[in-house]
Amino acid sequence: MKKYRDISEKEFLPTVIELLQRLGWEVDHTFEQGHYAHRTTKGRPDIVAVRERVVWIEVKGDSGKLSKEQEHWIDLLLKAKQEVYVVFPRD
Repeated sequence: MKKYRDISEKEFLPTVIELLQRLGWEVDHTFEQGHYAHRTTKGRPDIVAVRERVVWIEVKGDSGKLSKEQEHWIDLLLKAKQEVYVVFPRD
């Protein structure tokens, strides 16, 4: 059996963004020219995608885990009836 190499969040994020754009979503993200942009709010999901609805997406690498701040933001968004996803390369 061939061993699978872990994919990092940094490697995976552009793939998620490209897929969303190809599917017709408008995408706001914190990834710019190979560097992470400054965030004013720690823990906010990486991507906000808009089409016929608004979707928040937290992108993780294969070995990624949610921080306490990310869990807090996801809880807030879900309580506000927002659609939120955490995605991994293996998904």
